[in-house]
Amino acid sequence: MNDWLAPVRSALEIPLINMGQTQVTVWTLVSLLFLLVGLFWLAGHVKYVLVHGLLSRLNLELGAREAIGSIVRYLFLLGGVVAILQTAGVDLTAFSVFAGAMGIGLGLGLQHITNNFFSGLILLVERPIQVGDRVEVGGVEGRVLSIGARSTKLQTRDNVLVILPNSRFVIENVTNWKGGETPVQYRIPVQVLNGLAPREVEQRLLAIARSSPDVVADPAPRVLFKGGNEKSMQFELLVSHIGEPEFLSELHHAIHAALIAEGVEIGK
Repeated sequence: MNDWLAPVRSALEIPLINMGQTQVTVWTLVSLLFLLVGLFWLAGHVKYVLVHGLLSRLNLELGAREAIGSIVRYLFLLGGVVAILQTAGVDLTAFSVFAGAMGIGLGLGLQHITNNFFSGLILLVERPIQVGDRVEVGGVEGRVLSIGARSTKLQTRDNVLVILPNSRFVIENVTNWKGGETPVQYRIPVQVLNGLAPREVEQRLLAIARSSPDVVADPAPRVLFKGGNEKSMQFELLVSHIGEPEFLSELHHAIHAALIAEGVEIGK
């Protein structure tokens, strides 16, 4: 038995490189590989227990729990890697010069990845967007499926998966039709050419808005008369709605049909 193990032991103890006072062998690399795989598995398990176990008892929202869990996971991985290298006998001081040179190169080459990573942390901590929200950024509109460390996944109305860098949600203007219970106000411009007095137009628009099942009663719909001349009058209908803005199409149809039935000519 010992005769069979001897060649294996000898092969595993073959020195590859010297790092300071430490000699790195094949066995060192194999053990490091297994330890790192175990570390990543353990870090993911710690995050799951933290998010779905301990933090759930504090009545925190899922976004906040995910943010805390992600930060703890990264810190756990960083400390674990250092501990594994020291346990394996790797002299970390030997990495100082190499790490300095690599740091400059990585800082230049991976600046976008670093930017997206920290932008992801900002999104997870501040939560300007959350999973399930309908958002629009840079002309791309979709529902937020997930917010990762580097990118955010959106699903468009055509069921197309779009992956956007997290930095776009930090530096660009983002419209968020929040998937909660807060009403969002919409402004609908209406141009009337002839047929009714301004007060009558206001009454018709308010009646249409109040009869719509998609328009909330609080805050109540309002109509602003923006002025006009002998040819046309400008109005703005203000309505509030919970959810996505698809209801606007039906509301436009209702306004058009109701005013045309009154003999009112609508501008384009």
